[in-house]
Amino acid sequence: MKRLTKYDKFILVNESHLAKDLVDTIIREVISNYGLLDKFIINKNTTFVLRFFTIFTIRLEVNNKLFITFYL
Repeated sequence: MKRLTKYDKFILVNESHLAKDLVDTIIREVISNYGLLDKFIINKNTTFVLRFFTIFTIRLEVNNKLFITFYL
């Protein structure tokens, strides 16, 4: 019998949530229960994603060195 080795966790949030609110929700609902994830998939614009990961690294007290590469 094969066991389920991968799974997804979907969290329903209101579209008007700010990046700070989303970071708090992820830390409370996901990281506290399952630990730090390998992958985050965020379907938002780049400004929101940059703001999200900036707040996220500050909340987790991670030394962040941002490096952005543009591929043509």
